[in-house]
Order: sequence, then C-alpha cells, then structure tokens
Amino acid sequence: MLMGAIVGDFVGSRFERHNTSRTDFDLLHPRCVFTDDTVLTVATAEAMATDSDYGSAYRRWALAYPGAGYGGWFRKWVGKGPGAAAYGSFGNGAAMRVSPVAWAYSTLEEVLEEAARSAKVTHDHPHGVQGAQAIAGATFAYRTGATDADVRALVEQQLNMSLHKDVAAWRATPGFYATAPKTVPVAFAAVFEASDFEQAIRLAISTGGDSDTIAAMAGSLAEAKWGVPEALEIHIWERLPQKMREVLETFSACSFRPPTEA
Repeated sequence: MLMGAIVGDFVGSRFERHNTSRTDFDLLHPRCVFTDDTVLTVATAEAMATDSDYGSAYRRWALAYPGAGYGGWFRKWVGKGPGAAAYGSFGNGAAMRVSPVAWAYSTLEEVLEEAARSAKVTHDHPHGVQGAQAIAGATFAYRTGATDADVRALVEQQLNMSLHKDVAAWRATPGFYATAPKTVPVAFAAVFEASDFEQAIRLAISTGGDSDTIAAMAGSLAEAKWGVPEALEIHIWERLPQKMREVLETFSACSFRPPTEA
C-alpha cells in the first residue's frame, strides 16, 4: 500500500531530464533517489492519518526536504506560508501525490471527492483536479477488482479524460511536459500495455518527459492491479528516511475520517 507510487518515483528519478526510450534498464541504480513525488505522497498520507489539513502537511514536508525537485509555482506557494491561496495549476503535482486517497475509502464517490479536496489546496484548475481524480479513482477501481475496460470507462466517460494514445504514441511525442493532461494519460497507457508491475514502470519511464512523476502515477495504478514485487519494495523501503516509514506504517493501520481542508 502506497509503495507503488514511491517505487515508481525512485526508479524514474535518474531519468528525469536524462530520458530513455529503452525498457531494459536496471531498475535499481546508485543514482536513484526519492523526489518530491514521494515527499508529497507521504505528506498526503500523514494528513489523512492524523486528520490534519493537506496544506499544512504539504508545506511542512516540502520545507523538511527542500531540494526534492518541486515545481516553481509550488515553491512560491510554500514560501508564502500558511493560508496561501491555490494558484490555478493544471500540473501533475496533485496526481503524483494522491495515491493514499485510493486506499482510505470504501466507495468510488468518496475517493473522487477526497482526491479533489487534496488537489484544490494547490491545483485548483479543473485539469489539475481531473488528474488527481483519475489516478485516485482508477487506483481504487483496480484494488477493488476492476478490469482495464472498467478503468478506461471510468476515466474517459465519468472523468472526461482521453486515454486514446498508446505507449508508442507517447514515446513519439517530444518534449518535457508536467501538465496533467499530457502526463496522467501516459501512466494509464503504460499500465494498460503491461503484464506486471515491473513492466508498467519500465514502459512509463520509456516514454520520456517527466519520468519520475509518470512512473509514480503508473506505480500507483500498477500496485493496485498487481502488487509490488517484494524484493523491489524492500530495497526502496530501506532507502526511505525513518520518519517516512513511520508515517506509512501509521497510515496502513488507520481507520479513516476525511481530513479537514486547509
């Protein structure tokens, strides 16, 4: 639970800005580190586990790990201090950190509502919210037994996000994008075409662009669909700071209530 996104972030970290179109790379490498995807996923988990507001958690964890690779607008938001307004972002930041929401509720409606709440602290543009809802909703759907067809219908019909491109098409799309509409669908393409967790991460990274975040989102989906290979999970778990491990352990033991808004 929650390690899928963290594993994806960790494996993809060395390929951001140093992209590859290959899938036969080593998953574990000395240059792999956790980035803002992991920091803010843990922050989401802490907010939910402690019934605290998302904004305070995101700001506190970002200040604790200031060099983790946050986007410029998010850094400015952190710097403004408590009470800072959301900044209309349609980036993928809300989608990369949302996976805890998918494991905390018993209905899709609750998951979609809470995903939107977690997003709107910073990413209050409709596409930012849509990205978070797509990852959280689909992760919830997979963990409750949905098929790829079910997930595609949820995302395309209920959430109005197009998933028509396959991995090859995304791989052929040049450039670095951090917007939700141009990265969230890539994660889905990787999971739809994969046969297991590891292949989903490899395919996600091979598309280029924002590699760690695309892999983190794909990892969230893939964990719910297949689970995370034990050896891979253990290796990366041991690389996390003790405080992060404590939050993740607390989250996994919780009985949830919706956290308050920032």
